[in-house]
Amino acid sequence: MKGAGGEFWFEFTGNTEFLLEDGASIKLISWADGNAPTDFLESEFRAADMGGKIAKFAIESDGLYVSYVVPEPAVSAAILGLLALAFAARRKK
Repeated sequence: MKGAGGEFWFEFTGNTEFLLEDGASIKLISWADGNAPTDFLESEFRAADMGGKIAKFAIESDGLYVSYVVPEPAVSAAILGLLALAFAARRKK
């Protein structure tokens, strides 16, 4: 069932530490090999961030997979840049 804004949200509970290991992924949904649905996009799937990593979903020929990856450095740089601008603007007053 699609959530608000046409997205599917997953909530992982319990012992999820294995998801944070480098290269770890799990299959969430299976389908017949070669019959991947064509009406879904990887960007429509979401999960909460864990341990400073973001959820990355992949639609493969045999199912939907999730893994956790470190965010792109550009995102961190943009956040630091905004903080620096806010600090400079506040100091200028």
